[in-house]
Amino acid sequence: MDEQLLRKLANRTGVVPRPGDSTFLMSRTERKAIEAAVIHHHRFAFYYWVKWTTERWTQSLPIDQRPPDLVTIDFHDDVGSEVDCVFNELDLLVGNLEVGNVNDEQELKDAVLRRGMAERNVATYSVMGLRALNDGHIFPAQYINAVGDVFVLYKQRGPSERSFNDRSGNKHSIRYFNSPDKLIHALNENPYRRTYFDLDVDYFFEDNTNVRGNEQMVSEKRIRQLMDPESLLMSTILQRSLQGVTFALEPTYCGGLQQCFRAMSIVLETLFSGDLLSGSEVEWR
Repeated sequence: MDEQLLRKLANRTGVVPRPGDSTFLMSRTERKAIEAAVIHHHRFAFYYWVKWTTERWTQSLPIDQRPPDLVTIDFHDDVGSEVDCVFNELDLLVGNLEVGNVNDEQELKDAVLRRGMAERNVATYSVMGLRALNDGHIFPAQYINAVGDVFVLYKQRGPSERSFNDRSGNKHSIRYFNSPDKLIHALNENPYRRTYFDLDVDYFFEDNTNVRGNEQMVSEKRIRQLMDPESLLMSTILQRSLQGVTFALEPTYCGGLQQCFRAMSIVLETLFSGDLLSGSEVEWR
């Protein structure tokens, strides 16, 4: 795309290329609504994590305070590392979002512009700035302190753990599990932390041929057993102070759209009463 046109579109007031669709539902543990977003590509979740940590673009990213942890369920390791970060670009995404003097009309106008620019920056960067393979977007979110510690339930490799310091010197850990029981044990070490829950639907697919498109959905029974809000895993996640939920479709890793939508439908039917994104009321089961 022409650079001048891209800059013009990015600066157009009121235009935000939101990378997904979302709705609100009540928290199971607190008297407040939380947002649940459905996205096509997993990296687009970055936009929602930053949005929620900045309280919908009204507060700057925290410097020395702990943001919500992330619990992510995914077939692959989508965390990433330093090599997936262009640090000087990440540092420019979100500036000061506060209003110093609410009685100053010009300062209020400036804040509106800064907040709009931050949202457009993050939305555009989620699409064009992060790794297009969708396997390197969690580490950048930790680097800017939009996400705290990360707990990964996955199938790609074995269990492991690593840590690093973000741009402000805050320590973040990344812990990998290939067993729900071990993830549950880790979550119970600090059961009341604020948390984002993230699910990539491809977790419910398997392929022994390593040929794209050959993925087959696991049994409906297995999906329902894991996603049941009363199951040990989901009840452990839902008892935390849940701040937001992201669902990534990634149909190219689910053997195509039909299988992806089938698995997603089972997940939603198991978790919620009501139809997500329908405009009608949705509640946790």
